[in-house]
Amino acid sequence: MLQFTFLGTSAGIPTKKRNVTALAIECLNPYAANSAQQSGSKKPWVLIDCGEATQHQLLHTKLSVRHLAAICITHVHGDHCYGLPGLLASMAMSGRTAPLTLIAPKAILTLIQAVQSTTDLYLPYDIDFVAIEDKVCADQSVANPVVLQLSAAHKLEIEIVKLSHRVASYGFVITQVVQSLKLNTHKLKQQGIAATAAWGQLQAGQDVMLEDGLCRVYLP
Repeated sequence: MLQFTFLGTSAGIPTKKRNVTALAIECLNPYAANSAQQSGSKKPWVLIDCGEATQHQLLHTKLSVRHLAAICITHVHGDHCYGLPGLLASMAMSGRTAPLTLIAPKAILTLIQAVQSTTDLYLPYDIDFVAIEDKVCADQSVANPVVLQLSAAHKLEIEIVKLSHRVASYGFVITQVVQSLKLNTHKLKQQGIAATAAWGQLQAGQDVMLEDGLCRVYLP
């Protein structure tokens, strides 16, 4: 299930009640109801566009930038991307170290690099940049999807679609693929693993550390 939070819907400039464009999409795994993934700030999510002050809007939600899986930028107009450098900087200051996927026009990478070089911005995490121009050929309207593996049983497929605008512009089709894993309960009982929360964590594709200090690893 995908859950939408509109962080900004104003075009061009913000209003007193509406910020410029940004959309948060939470990626909920219905088969992981008992896992940490389903609790508040630990849900993986995707950000579509990042207008100015998007990070301020995020303060009014339970979303955590540590669990932001990807940022997708539709086009280079400022009301869709001026908030990106500030958000990336705040993510660094909040302690994020996990890589971040950024799907955007090539000019967005130039923008980030310019901000880094002129403001001494250091990012302690890698940005896996996906240049839209390299994914969508001139004679194509839809590109092969970008695949994000959120967990062993949970992934996203992000398709890039050409849109019509006065600058090159793109939309994103997000498909969530979730597997329902079946536990071998007989084998778990044989190994002396009681029917506790550990079973649910294993079924969600997570590795589990038991009270005896032994680690049980999920194997797909």
